[in-house]
Amino acid sequence: MKHNKFLALLLSLLVLLALACSISSSSTAPQPTSDLQGTINAAVAITETAQANVQATTDADIVPTDTVVQPIATEVPATPTTGQEAQPSPTTGQEVQPSPTLSQAATAPAAITITDWGMQFFVPLSSGCKVKGAPCWKSADDYQKHFGSQLILTSKTPVLIGSNWPSPYLTFWDKRDLKSAGSLEIEVDGNWLKVRDFTKSDSDWSKSIINLSDYKGKELRVRFSADGQWGTGGVPQSLWFIQEVQVVPDYTP
Repeated sequence: MKHNKFLALLLSLLVLLALACSISSSSTAPQPTSDLQGTINAAVAITETAQANVQATTDADIVPTDTVVQPIATEVPATPTTGQEAQPSPTTGQEVQPSPTLSQAATAPAAITITDWGMQFFVPLSSGCKVKGAPCWKSADDYQKHFGSQLILTSKTPVLIGSNWPSPYLTFWDKRDLKSAGSLEIEVDGNWLKVRDFTKSDSDWSKSIINLSDYKGKELRVRFSADGQWGTGGVPQSLWFIQEVQVVPDYTP
């Protein structure tokens, strides 16, 4: 567009220069009036044409101010509404992870039964316990004919308490006839913590529950212990029956 303007102006200057030369030469050789007037008219016409071309070019370069430029439509994927996808923060623009919901607990098992135990003066039983068909453990402090040694039942494999579990509990059945009080401990971060004491005797099966909400996100092991008593020679042995030790992610007391 700019080259066209320049050529039009250059052409106008050439015409005017030719006209000037024509007028100058008229001083030495008279020209007919009609030829001179025609030359002038032609120069004027060429000049007007050049100006019109320049104006047309200028007008074409100008965008009318009342023209509205429509934005280009861009398809944006729909935002998931499940609450499970990370969403950008309205202030920082960084992704914010969704908070765990109770629906996530559906992926957790209904209960985790602990069956792998390290036993010190305990033996497994297949019958004679509270829940039929479930494994059971019984103290046997007369098995080694010892006196005063501890009866210990310790879970071997840690259980991870899910951070999003709604109401985690440890539950189990037991009955006992001990010579000294027993206790239940849980191991957290390598440390054993006592969470329950047991009386010497409870001849009926009873269910115990321990709230584990304070240990979410931690791995736990369980240990039952009591002082034993030699069970021969007329001295009654210490008895402790323990069954169906479970970690329940969502237990209602």
